[in-house]
Amino acid sequence: MTELRHALSDKMVQLVLIAAHGSPYFIDAELYVIRNVTIIGENPTVTLDAAASAKSPRRILRIDANASVEVHNLTLTGAWTPQGSDPGGGAVANEGTLRMHGCTISGCTANTGSAIFSSGTLMLSQCTMAGNDARGHKGAVFVYLGSTAEIRGCVFEYNENGGLDTHGSTLIEDTIFRNNSIHTEGAAIYNAHQLTLIRAQIIGNVAWDYNGVAGGIMNAGVDASLNMRDCLIADNIATTRGGGLLNTQGGANLS
Repeated sequence: MTELRHALSDKMVQLVLIAAHGSPYFIDAELYVIRNVTIIGENPTVTLDAAASAKSPRRILRIDANASVEVHNLTLTGAWTPQGSDPGGGAVANEGTLRMHGCTISGCTANTGSAIFSSGTLMLSQCTMAGNDARGHKGAVFVYLGSTAEIRGCVFEYNENGGLDTHGSTLIEDTIFRNNSIHTEGAAIYNAHQLTLIRAQIIGNVAWDYNGVAGGIMNAGVDASLNMRDCLIADNIATTRGGGLLNTQGGANLS
């Protein structure tokens, strides 16, 4: 990954292509992107793997607040950050503008945002978040207070300790949340601010601890606003209440 690191640091390079030949590429240190660049894998099987040589915590990508970055056709796996890391994000920490298309993030771990922590602008399309573990019950994707996210045509599945935890303004379209689990509340989605879901499917998620609530969606907080249109909520389980949806504060509008 020396070549990739050099390319990302070269101010003249605006497009980085990663060949399928040679994949998986083993990441031995975080790739910190401080400028505008597009990173494209030759196909979606091109893998950046932080686990193969990692005996210490290792995130794969960090996007600077002044950077605008696009990532296409990559699989990110095996990344983890320790409890108390600032920012969070097992695989990706986004403080700028990040667009990801056709990517998979799997097998990553963090306290907050096991796949992605975003305090900037985040756009995900045709991406999969699968098998990640947020030890602090803060979701595979965590959207920080005051930030924005758009998630379209994605799949969140088999994530432990939550699929999405959003405290910003988030729009979700044509996205599936299935078979995610959590100890506490909001196995598929926890919303504490502004969330709009259009044609989303919330299926088979579980809040499984003895006091687990909201197997599907948890809408909580005085500023929480939930709007849903043409969505499916089915077969979600909570051990106490709110198997599909629990609205404790704020407002919810379903149509």
